[in-house]
This record gives sequence, structure tokens and C-alpha cells, in this order.
Amino acid sequence: MGAARRLCVRAVVLAGMLSAVFSLAMPGCSFPDYGMARAHAGSAGAETGGVDGEAGDPPTDAGEGGSETAGAAGATGAAGAGGGDTPPPPKCAAGACVPAPPSGWQGPIAYWEAAAAAGGTPPSCPVGYNGGEQTDLHRDLNAPDGECTCTCTATGQVCGVNTVLHIFSDQACSMGAECGSATAKTCDAVSGTCSGSQGTVKGLPAPPTGGSCMHAVKPIPPPTWDLNARICPTTNAGSCEDPSQVCAPTPRQPYATGRCVVSVIPETFPLPPCPVEYPKAIPPLYDSYADGRGCTECSCGNVSGGSCPGKVTLSSGIDCSSGFEYQLDGTCSKPFNLGPGDVKPAHVGGTYTLMPGTCAVPTQPMATGKAVPNGSVTVVCCK
Repeated sequence: MGAARRLCVRAVVLAGMLSAVFSLAMPGCSFPDYGMARAHAGSAGAETGGVDGEAGDPPTDAGEGGSETAGAAGATGAAGAGGGDTPPPPKCAAGACVPAPPSGWQGPIAYWEAAAAAGGTPPSCPVGYNGGEQTDLHRDLNAPDGECTCTCTATGQVCGVNTVLHIFSDQACSMGAECGSATAKTCDAVSGTCSGSQGTVKGLPAPPTGGSCMHAVKPIPPPTWDLNARICPTTNAGSCEDPSQVCAPTPRQPYATGRCVVSVIPETFPLPPCPVEYPKAIPPLYDSYADGRGCTECSCGNVSGGSCPGKVTLSSGIDCSSGFEYQLDGTCSKPFNLGPGDVKPAHVGGTYTLMPGTCAVPTQPMATGKAVPNGSVTVVCCK
């Protein structure tokens, strides 16, 4: 670089330091019209560009432009860092943007329903819908009037109190040969004049005594729902260009009704009409019912009849643990033999099976009340 050029550069630097309006004129050099900021930038370039006692070249227009571009990029980076790291939501898939629910409605939802008689577990929520917040509901309550049937049962009857065993000293239960008798309960002593170890017996089981009638009404089966339903809210995972729309993909089978919206209405409140964007109405859904069905009072008559079939043991001892056994059937027994020696009928014990009597039912009760859905009502409207 020549001496004249070096002198020009130093003059430019000095001009920027003194005044933006001060200028110098020297032979062989001319000065661009720099502002103060550009004079400082040129000064820095001149001071750092000198090597071996020579000043550096003045900044060029291209260099100045590059410096300004770099500054703008830095400012943009700083602004991005200050704005946070949250990425924008993904764009909603084609055809998945639908009208947002109007005021008072929620959704969109995926809706499934099936006849309760089909059984089985409701299917999992489809892709794009939140299974963690699913709701299971019902409709069409099946609650016929109760069949009020009254039954009366005998209870408290007792066997064996009046059962009498007749003992005969001959082999044919002849009336003139009866020598003793006993009430065949737990183990009763024989009364009479029987002295031999052989003879015959005859007896009938006495009907049971005592007792009363206990009434019962057949329970009314609980109501059942004819149809079960499941509601799955959308995850709304995607952004729509139209702010009046939300992201809700078309539900896959078996969620066959398409996209819907719901509104939960308190009991007894009027149900709203479906929005114009979702005009197809589903019958109201419920999650509970109130069963007010019942029956009038039931009454019974007195107990009658019954029997006490059983057997008795005729013993020569006092504990009735062994001896001659006779089935109480009213017939004359085959001859008994209580053993050798000086033995005779001494005690009689009996065991019985109670066959209860019957109780009349004067009138059957009448059915009362109804079973109805209750609680909040869920209204579903679909596209």
C-alpha cells in the first residue's frame, strides 16, 4: 500500500472521531459519506487490520452488509431462545377437522352401543380417543311389573308326642291279647302286664302337633338394560387451520356412528335439541335407575296336616339302644323275641321324620310401583 493511501485511511478514521460533518481533503484521495456508527466500524477495522506498521484496508460495502446480516441472525436466535422450547402442535390429519361443540356441549366423542343381550365387554376406545376417560351408560330399562306370589310354609311342628305302640302277648295282635303300651318318644317305660319275651306289636305314627304358618313373597327380579353404550372423548391431538374446528379422527369399527357430541342434563330438566352441526339424535342415556316396585301384604291361614313316618325300638333294657325294631305302618308285626331268660318288654323309643303340613293362602298380593331410569341424563348427537 502506498503512502498516499495510508494517509487517506488515517484521515477517514480521524474524521469519524471528530465529527460527522467535518471533512478533509488531501491530494489523491476522496472520502465516502460515512455516518458515526459506520465510522466506528471502519475505525475498528483499520486498527485491527494493520500489519508490520501498516493500517488495514477500509471496510467495503460487502463487509458492512455481512456484519449487519450476522447481527440480525443473532437477534433472531436470542428472541427464539426467550420464547420457550414448546413445539407447535402437529397439524390435524386430512378430513379429521370437524366443527367444535357449541356452548353447552362436549366432544367430539366416539360412540358405541350394542344390545345387552349380546353380552361381552365393551370394546376399547378407538385410535385418537381417550380410553382413560371412557364412560359406560345404558338406555331402554326393562322392568316389568313384579309377579307378586305369596307362599306360606308350616314351621314349628313336632313329631312323636302322641304316637302309641301297642304290645300283644300273642302272635296276631289280637284285641284280647294286648298286654301293654308305650308313648314312643325318646325312651319311655312300658305300662301294663306284659311278662313274656315274645309277642307282636302294632302302631301308627301320630300326626305332628303345633306349628304355625310363615309367609314369604317371591322376590321381584331386578331391572335390566336393553342396551349398553360407551363414550370415548377425543384426545384432540392436532391443530386445525379453521379456529372454529377441532381435531377428531373418524372412529373405527365397531364405533360405527361417526363423531358425536354430548350434553349432560340434570334429572327433570328439559333435553336440548341437537346442534345443527350434529343433527342425529341418540335416545337419552343413563347410568342408574330407581326401582320402586313392590307387593302388598301377604297373609296365611292355619297349618294343617303333615305326617311323622318313623320306627320304634322295643327293648327289655332301659336305654332303647337295642331290641326289636318296628316300622310304624299300622300293620301287625312279625312276632318279636327279646331273648332268653326272664325278660319282658320294658321301654320303647322312637325316631321320626317330619313331613310338614300345609298352609292356605287366602289372597295373593298385588304389584305396586314402577322402576324408572334416574340421575343425570346424557344426550348424544352425531354427524
